[in-house]
Amino acid sequence: MGLGVDSQKPWMKGCLKGMKLVKLAVENFRCFAQEEFHFEDQTVIRAMNAQGKSTLAEAVVWCLYGTDVRGKSKMDMELMFNGAKSMRVMTQWITQSGDVMAVDRMKPEKGATRLLVNGTKAAPGLLEGLFFPYVNEFLSVFLPGYFSSLEPKEAKTIVARYSEVTPEEVMEKLMAHEQKAFAGHKFAMGYDSVEFFRANVSKELKAEQEERLRVEGQVQAAEETIQAGPPETPVPVVQPEHRQKANTYREYIEKGKQRKTLEQRLEELQKQKDVIHNTYQVVQATLMALNESCPVCGQGLDERGKKRAKLNLHAHNAPIEHQLKELEKQENALDEKVTQVEQALAQIRRLSPEDILKCQNYVERVDAALKKEQEEQTRYQVQLEAYEKAKNELEQRRTWLGQQETLIANLQTQLDAVKVYRMRYVQVQQAKLDALFDKVKIVLSKVNEDGELKDAFQITWNGKFYRTLSTSEKVRCDLEIGRAIAALNKPEPMPVFVDNAEGVQNLFQEHLDRQTIAAYVFDSQLLVQTRDEAVQDLTAELRQLSALINDKPSVKKGA
Repeated sequence: MGLGVDSQKPWMKGCLKGMKLVKLAVENFRCFAQEEFHFEDQTVIRAMNAQGKSTLAEAVVWCLYGTDVRGKSKMDMELMFNGAKSMRVMTQWITQSGDVMAVDRMKPEKGATRLLVNGTKAAPGLLEGLFFPYVNEFLSVFLPGYFSSLEPKEAKTIVARYSEVTPEEVMEKLMAHEQKAFAGHKFAMGYDSVEFFRANVSKELKAEQEERLRVEGQVQAAEETIQAGPPETPVPVVQPEHRQKANTYREYIEKGKQRKTLEQRLEELQKQKDVIHNTYQVVQATLMALNESCPVCGQGLDERGKKRAKLNLHAHNAPIEHQLKELEKQENALDEKVTQVEQALAQIRRLSPEDILKCQNYVERVDAALKKEQEEQTRYQVQLEAYEKAKNELEQRRTWLGQQETLIANLQTQLDAVKVYRMRYVQVQQAKLDALFDKVKIVLSKVNEDGELKDAFQITWNGKFYRTLSTSEKVRCDLEIGRAIAALNKPEPMPVFVDNAEGVQNLFQEHLDRQTIAAYVFDSQLLVQTRDEAVQDLTAELRQLSALINDKPSVKKGA
């Protein structure tokens, strides 16, 4: 079997209009090594579970978008036939105008995946233009149940593309004073711009409210300061005679300190004199006298011996005499210092410890009183400056407070207008969504009492929540959603693949204005037939079953 494009168009005999899938050829895809399938306006797929019914839908998705049936990309190795090293799927389509188009996606053993349209490498965006820009939109139309299985955020993204609201549409719903609140502001980015505007206004309002509190505090403090009146001038407690007496006592205390220092110095000098005096006596005792007799025999020395004795005596005594002279000089210098210290002491009056303590106590009391006076004077100056400043600036601060109130009121008006804008936005968006459907109602968001937009994704069908619907109702709900998405994207209907169709009552009695492929769980190998063929086969099987039950031979058709 090859994967080529059919040259004839027998499928054009169908009566439905729109894009149609007429052929699917797979090679090494999922459970299929190599198979080919054909589809009509109404096609029935029958097989037991795990025979490849859903795989046919997944093959179409991979061929067009390169994803699995959940819209997940980079799944080639998971989709490839077990043990195979390459994979290929070809789909053949016929447009409403009758043009034939073949889409061929190949994953070779080596290299990147290749995509061909009518045998030519597909230009970027070509298939997205022919089908849908995003795979999740295609799946929402092609596979009923996919849209409702999405996370609310993903489903909202799809629906929001078809319910976009322009700022102009919302502005038309606002009152004149609400429109005026947005004067000078352009919302080029739609709702996001409004949210940006709201965030900025909220931030500015908070800052201005904090500034108002600060100015209110200043006004209140100024009023209280003026009401209290100017501060009283402090009365001095320390008189001039007290200051003079304290200064005299300070001199006494200082002289007392000097006298004590001189006495300590005099004591040190006396100790130094005693040391020098004692040293002098010790050194002096080492002097020797001239001896003109022989130290051995005691006889008198001759002239030569005397001369030698005098030389030895001088050599011994000379350095000692020099040292004694130095000690005398040091002692004389100390005497002069002692005299100076004694003279200085004579000029300082001696005070008793009791007198010094009395002077210190008096000086401390005067200093403490002076410090208290200085603190009171400083406090008086601060209070006087605050009083004068309050008188001078009170009216100015009241003017500032009035300006703050006006500005805050304007900002609050803008925030109130944003709340109304949000409500009108939701209303306009909901009206657009409601216009898309008959029995389906989709809610994307709601506005709370504070005017804040909250996520509230919700699907109902005939007034019933989606989660409470039966399988048949869910499929019908999904079919209506898919029709709306397809109608807004494409001028011609797109095919739909209903999996597990056995759970849908009277599927083909639904308003099916497009090609429909229905997969049923049935006790047989995989069969792909037209609806009429499937009905004929099932009718024949029912007759045979009836004959077996009634023990009557079956009557062949036309007998």
